[in-house]
Amino acid sequence: MRVLPRSSLLPRPYARAFVALVLAGVLPACGAFKAGGAGGPGSPGEAGRGSRVERRELDHHPPINLVVRLGDPLPAVAFANAHDGGSIASVAISALILARLQTHGVANVVSVPNQAGVELAVLCADNAAATSFIRQVSAALATPVSEQDPALPVIAQHFAALRSRSFGGKAEALLADCSGDLGALPSAAVPDVRTAAGRSELEKYRQFAYAARASAFSALGPDAFVDAAATALGNVPEWPTGDAAEDVWPDADATAVDTTEGPRHLSVALRVPDADAALASVRMLTASDAALTSRLHSFLPGLTVERVAFQARPRGACLRVDVRMPEVDPAPSLKETAQAVSLVSEEMRAALGHSGFRGAVEDNIIEPSDPRQAAARAAWRALTGRQEPGVERRLIGLALHPAERGAFAGLASALADFDAQPSRAPLETRVRSEAGQGELWLLIGSPCGTLGESNDDAGQSALALTLAAHLQTNDVKLEPWLTPDAVGLLAHATRQPGESAQQQGERVARALGRALTERDAGGDALATAQGELFNAVGGAPRPGYARLLDALSPDHSAWLEPHGIFTSLAQANRDSVAARRRDLLRGPLRVAVLGNQDDTQAQDAARALERWLSPWRDDPRRCQATPERAAHTGELALAIPNSSNAESAYVGLPFPSRLKYEREAEAIALTLNGAQGGLARALNAEHISASAYASVIGGGRVAALVVEIHAGDEDAHKATLEVRRALEHVIQTPLSNEELAAAERAIEQRRLSASLDPRRRVVDLWRGAAPEPTLSRVSLRSFQAILASAAQVVISITHRE
Repeated sequence: MRVLPRSSLLPRPYARAFVALVLAGVLPACGAFKAGGAGGPGSPGEAGRGSRVERRELDHHPPINLVVRLGDPLPAVAFANAHDGGSIASVAISALILARLQTHGVANVVSVPNQAGVELAVLCADNAAATSFIRQVSAALATPVSEQDPALPVIAQHFAALRSRSFGGKAEALLADCSGDLGALPSAAVPDVRTAAGRSELEKYRQFAYAARASAFSALGPDAFVDAAATALGNVPEWPTGDAAEDVWPDADATAVDTTEGPRHLSVALRVPDADAALASVRMLTASDAALTSRLHSFLPGLTVERVAFQARPRGACLRVDVRMPEVDPAPSLKETAQAVSLVSEEMRAALGHSGFRGAVEDNIIEPSDPRQAAARAAWRALTGRQEPGVERRLIGLALHPAERGAFAGLASALADFDAQPSRAPLETRVRSEAGQGELWLLIGSPCGTLGESNDDAGQSALALTLAAHLQTNDVKLEPWLTPDAVGLLAHATRQPGESAQQQGERVARALGRALTERDAGGDALATAQGELFNAVGGAPRPGYARLLDALSPDHSAWLEPHGIFTSLAQANRDSVAARRRDLLRGPLRVAVLGNQDDTQAQDAARALERWLSPWRDDPRRCQATPERAAHTGELALAIPNSSNAESAYVGLPFPSRLKYEREAEAIALTLNGAQGGLARALNAEHISASAYASVIGGGRVAALVVEIHAGDEDAHKATLEVRRALEHVIQTPLSNEELAAAERAIEQRRLSASLDPRRRVVDLWRGAAPEPTLSRVSLRSFQAILASAAQVVISITHRE
């Protein structure tokens, strides 16, 4: 991506032509941006440490900006003129002044004309050199153009250089008129200096520039130097008052399409009222982790940010983004182009709306190390922000191959429709502030959960989100959130030094959005994510457990185990995971934010995430409806190779909903487990060398109480019989007062421990669940009756040689 200063917007062919001329040069591009902005007469400002920028008004003379800066080998002075004559007027004024300065011994002047005006700057060996420059510029503009003027051949040379830089069409000219790019349409009438009419046109340009309201000077260096320059300006003959540049504000948004034989291009420019905001936004748009670049890359591959440009103007400023489009065929569609424009516009406006802009333009003046460039910025600064700006206008230029232009005849209409009625599924948002907490937590999740997953792709959602979590940065941590009923991605981070609460929330939202939309995590991330899920489902294939899940929830094992099963995880690839991630992004999504400042911070974070994901939300989808199938109850024997597999047997009891019977199911599992629990007592009574453990799996669609048994092949059958008897006893027998009290204490302790973790609180906020009812003997007996009526699923495993 090329990030250019406004002073560097001189197109390359024209820049080479100017360098070839003895009288002209081009300011070096130092990676900064041309400054400008509002500033009242006599109002000093601060810019950087030890620097002072002061605008000084002089009666009957142009204003002069004085920049006190030490350490430069030589100080500098500069002149700037702003007008409404476009590139032709700028080139004419620049060449006229340069030629006349050269005649009077003022050499090595660098000049950069642009669409809105011209800047000239020179290094000065002493105060006398500064005085000479100011006097000779004044004299050059005070002298009318004559028939035998020595400057005419120089002006003709510069016009020839300008002709070599023709705009490709109305679209390029439209954007250049905002951002200041130098050039002209091939049909532009360039004055012929050999004719009286041509010289008359030049004289109009000169007369407009020779006006106190249209021009400005600057001086940069030590106190004594800048004061001497101001004195010198006050001592030259009085200037006409004249007219300031009108800098007409666009009366409407505009769109234009050009044809090109070269690469396709898209440009978006915003004419905005606040130059400070426009300049500061450049830093956000060009940062190494800029949302603009990442969002374009993830949503529309092949679109790359090529340039971000800024220009302060007499009225407001221009902020422009140039995007290179894919070189391969076919070109992006009309809809994709409209989406790209919307995405770029969103990021530009988000950057413009960010806080902390004050002083950006003033700081920009002294940023260049070259004193000539800093002085030129200071001179231009005195001319900007002097006229009342209008409301924001958007200008869009598109360059396509000739055969493609017809398909984009309706671009303006498509953009208007897209902006007026964006078909984007909104994100349901829930926010709460926990002021004083160390971190901000942001959770986005799909209420569809694993509903659409079959045994063939069980765990695809888990894999997509686990892979996304690997895209975390050092300052934002990401974690997958996986349940049968809802899956999502959780992000959290502390506030960085000097960071506002709003910036913290937006940073976390950007990290989460980037992780969800990044197309390729790179390297071995997919294999690492698969490995994590393999460990989550046992670390090795467990055919007995997989068969149990399928029996309890036929063809939908993920409704019980959201991490998936070993075989389906092993078969996943990048394409299948990417497809699942796209489905998640386009389906129902809900956001929960636990802010650590206030609700405004949390709402800003939610809006930032919604903006990031908006391009993916133009095709809203519902949760995939899949019919449920009854459990395959009964007994099944499996024979597997005698390997490291330690499975012996499983007993499962299905019940309707874990969400409804969470506490009751936990109470039964607690009663069965433990050193004195029902399972241990049953096995110990028969002196069986075996162990068993009860757990609750599943979610709101289907759930089960599962007991996993470990024993040698010779004891497995007997152990299974005893486990089934213990289950029947616990289901049929009311819990004693001691057992019920112990279960209640254990459940409440688990709830309290979980609530101490913000992860649980943000999940509860996401779910919006009402407080869970307390465990009671009545609710427990109701749950026991449901288990008593359910048929058991028994999986017995034997190991063969």
